Amino acid sequence: MKLALGTAQFGLDYGISNKNGKISQQEINNIINFSQRNNINTLDTASGYGDSEKSIGNAKQVLTSPLEIITKISTKEHSPTYYEQQLTLSLTHLQSSSVYAVMLHNANDLLSSNAKQNYHNLISLKNKGLCKKIGVSVYHPKQLITIINSFDIDIVQVPLNIFDQRFSSPSIKSILEEKQIELHARSLFLQGLLLMGEQHRPKSFSPYSSAFEELSKYIFELEYSPLEACLSFAKNQDFVDKFVIGVSSLTEMQQVVAIFNKVIPYDFSQLSRVEQSLINPSLWKSQ
Repeated sequence: MKLALGTAQFGLDYGISNKNGKISQQEINNIINFSQRNNINTLDTASGYGDSEKSIGNAKQVLTSPLEIITKISTKEHSPTYYEQQLTLSLTHLQSSSVYAVMLHNANDLLSSNAKQNYHNLISLKNKGLCKKIGVSVYHPKQLITIINSFDIDIVQVPLNIFDQRFSSPSIKSILEEKQIELHARSLFLQGLLLMGEQHRPKSFSPYSSAFEELSKYIFELEYSPLEACLSFAKNQDFVDKFVIGVSSLTEMQQVVAIFNKVIPYDFSQLSRVEQSLINPSLWKSQ
């Protein structure tokens, strides 16, 4: 299955369209169990996602098969000891002796004057068997190109959705394939913005009414819902290994899986946008 389960909602009130807040432990258990039954075994978490790692660790007690867990660490220091302490704490919360991958949450950690030290700290975690792969979460294509031309990493995570298609350029696809880097894409629903009807969309997005009108027209012609359109887009991205999707209930997860299994891949490249204040959630005005 090309989907991975994002877990920010497991520990935080995350997403512009999330009205339910943090998810209960029982619901988390149900979501992970259902995901596993549908061949979704990759979970994406982070030390900064509130109680997410603890919730995953608690859920593992009722699972019958192992999970591929990816966690991200935020660094305030640049020593190997600090990195190992951070990951060890995450492993304690996750009730695991190792994880599938460790990513740096901030791409600047591999772009700053401390980049070499930070990279060697990641290598040390890998050499000690605490993780199978190392990588980084990036926000801009220039960050990605600079990092993978400087360091041998195994996995990267990037934003990718109908509006934000910056990472689907032929040059990026080529270098990822050449270096055999596993690619995970996040923000498929743009934190839920792409799923919102006009009446629910915050007024701060009114300058982009034309973009949403074009999207609505296109998916109407396809006879798709917004959710079907987003998942159709995902299915069309052959170069992506996993799409990390977040849900706030078991019902949402069931709906996503059912739709993903039935939708036809379509090309949405004509709907790509470049305005940072639309495609970059960190720049959104408070709603």
